[in-house]
Amino acid sequence: MVKVETRNSFVQTHYATFLGVRAGVEFKFPVRCGLGYYWMLSNVDSKFYKPSDFGQTDLTACPKMRYAIGYVDYSFYEEDDWTLSVPVQIGIGETFYRSENNNRFANGLIVPMEAGVAVDYLFTKWMGFGVGLGYRVMLKGNPKVKENFNSPYYQFRFNIAFSEIFRGLKKKS
Repeated sequence: MVKVETRNSFVQTHYATFLGVRAGVEFKFPVRCGLGYYWMLSNVDSKFYKPSDFGQTDLTACPKMRYAIGYVDYSFYEEDDWTLSVPVQIGIGETFYRSENNNRFANGLIVPMEAGVAVDYLFTKWMGFGVGLGYRVMLKGNPKVKENFNSPYYQFRFNIAFSEIFRGLKKKS
């Protein structure tokens, strides 16, 4: 299973969009697990950034976040082409500031955890879309980047079920 998704949340009080890619395996029982990667697309001016704190001359800087995750999706309802699941993921990554001159500084390790609920619909045997709601908690934050990355999120995703594609190819051979 491969999913490309946008994850929309907040950084401090600003709307922020993340783009993510997840790939995993699906077992016969209702569990999927795999790996993924997310990065923040939005540019949000920091309210906490002070150039003198970091030896910078740029007047503004944007907090950024990116992280890799391991995930488990437990499907509690599967019927016809619909699936309802509880995705839980934990990751490791970094937050940092990016200045208006593209300087990157104040890098620091983070450990985010996210949990939610998701609905997926396959409109063909191998392709579909999904939506989800959840919450992100920073188990470990970067003390140099003062923005709050704990946030509710909602997501939209595009799904490709490679297992169904491979089954179809095996039947043809």
